[in-house]
Amino acid sequence: MIKVVLWDLDGTLIDSESMHYQAILAANKRIGLNLDESFELAPGLEGVSVFSALCEQAGFTRTERYSEWYQYTIDYALQNLSDSPHLGLNIEWVEAFSERGIRQCVVSNSDAQIVSQAIQELKIDAYIEQFFSRDMVQHGKPNPAIYLHALDVLGISPDQAVAIEDSCSGVTAAKAAGLFTLAYNNEVARADLYLNDVQVQRQHVFDSILS
Repeated sequence: MIKVVLWDLDGTLIDSESMHYQAILAANKRIGLNLDESFELAPGLEGVSVFSALCEQAGFTRTERYSEWYQYTIDYALQNLSDSPHLGLNIEWVEAFSERGIRQCVVSNSDAQIVSQAIQELKIDAYIEQFFSRDMVQHGKPNPAIYLHALDVLGISPDQAVAIEDSCSGVTAAKAAGLFTLAYNNEVARADLYLNDVQVQRQHVFDSILS
């Protein structure tokens, strides 16, 4: 029996890709990491993985400046988060799960400050029981640690929860933790069900995960 829905945040509840991209550009400039603005990164990666990929692409060797770079991306995000569009369809899902008495949490690769502010900005704090952020575990997604931590804190087994993700990194983490996984983006491989498929009706989703 499903008791809890575990929501990803970035790209799932809030369209923050552009904001995070601008945060990375600003942080790169601050520490002198010179890289063409057309750089490519896989979505859903944790900060240290993003920084490592950028350093490799730019031939940047001053990796000791990661903490400064990362904090600057957080500060930038906190200042600009309110400009990121809300993904209204998924907010409707949050409300629908709540109507059925299902507990909900956020499990994110973002820092706790960003997750907390985003939940407030989205006005879903009344529905979200608690959140789990990257700084709570040693390794972020695609490592399953954050999902395993959430299951442990909530006192539930994997078959009592579902994860909702939008990236390969997130789906990989959720599946490795043993979770039935729904994807917002139907281009993400290995998910069990896709929420943005126009053929998927809401009742079908509930029947699939609540049976």
